[in-house]
Amino acid sequence: MLFADFKTVDADEFAKLMAKGYPTIDIRTPMEWKQTGIIEGVHKMMFFMPNGQPDLAQWFFDLGHLVKDKKADTHLLRTCQP
Repeated sequence: MLFADFKTVDADEFAKLMAKGYPTIDIRTPMEWKQTGIIEGVHKMMFFMPNGQPDLAQWFFDLGHLVKDKKADTHLLRTCQP
């Protein structure tokens, strides 16, 4: 999962992929979650620490627990905006 292809999808496609069971993460901060809300069923996995630095060790640890199937073709949805 260290290397990935990224694809931008619209809200309708995003909802369809979530409905298919694709694991979905929200990498925003708690303040952003509070301001705009959280999509139901999304896993909150803050990428940046409060000081603005990425917390890569914790993020990859959490990701490893979320994505059980480590195959190269595993799909994952990520949102960072409402």
